[in-house]
Order: sequence, then C-alpha cells, then structure tokens
Amino acid sequence: MPYAAVLSLIIVGILLWLFNGYIPIPVRAKNVINVVLGLIAVGIFLWLVDTYVPMAGVIKAILNIVVVIATCVFVLQAFGLWEPVVSGWRNMFHRTQEHVERAAEEHKDEETRKQEEARKQAEAEKEQARKEAEAQQQVVEARKEAAEAYKKAADAHKDQVDQDTETPVGPR
Repeated sequence: MPYAAVLSLIIVGILLWLFNGYIPIPVRAKNVINVVLGLIAVGIFLWLVDTYVPMAGVIKAILNIVVVIATCVFVLQAFGLWEPVVSGWRNMFHRTQEHVERAAEEHKDEETRKQEEARKQAEAEKEQARKEAEAQQQVVEARKEAAEAYKKAADAHKDQVDQDTETPVGPR
C-alpha cells in the first residue's frame, strides 16, 4: 500500500516538473495545475505520515494542523489572495487596537471626571463642616457671653441685695 502512495508522489512530482518546465500552458492554468497537484502531494504525504509514522496522537494532530495552515497559505499565495488577507487582518487588528486605545482613553477621562467630582464633593463637604463648626463656635461664644452677662447681672443683684441689707431700714 505505501508503494502506491510513494509512486503517486513520484508521478505528481514528474507532472509538476513537466507542466512547469516543458509543456507550454497559460500562467493562470499553470497556477491552478500547480495548486491541484500540490494539494494532492500534500494529502498523500500527510496520509503516509499519519498512517505509517508512529507518534503520539497529540503530536499527529499538531502536525496535521500545521500542514493544513501551511497549505492554506500556499493556496492563497498561489492565487494572489495572501496579501489582501494579511492587509485585511492588519486593518482589522489596527482598528481593534485603535478602538481599545480610544475606549481606554474614554475610561481614563471618565475616571478623571469621577475623581474630580469626588474631589469637589469632598471639598463641599469640608466647607459645610467648616461652616457648621463656625456656627457651633458662635453658639458657644454667645452662650459664654450670655453666661457672663447673667453672672454680672447676678453679681450686681447680689451687691444690691447686700447693700440693701446693710442699710437699716427703719420707720420713717
């Protein structure tokens, strides 16, 4: 069985050699023939490796993925589609990157705005607390003044009472 696969690979190689070197074919047709024969060769080679080369299943899966990706790139390059795909990928990534940067800037602006609002709120609360403290201080000072005035009035009354008691009040 592997002999048929190896023989198929040799035949594909000979056909590629003939089409690319000796048989005159238009360029577009030559590209299509090269792609088809290349896909056949890659398929046979991958089948041979999967069937006859002993290796772990994980490694075999990784090898298959790598070969499929490389084959896709080869096909895209053969038909001239690789550059547009890469350009589209770059544009998409660049736009995504710009969107992420813009979103980060907006988030930063929002955070700055929130911090500014919090700072203003804290200043307003501090000013309110200062005004309340001033008002309480004024109340305390007014109470002290009232207490002093009451004490003076009480002392004056006491002096008056003492003076009245010293002077004998007699019949007149």
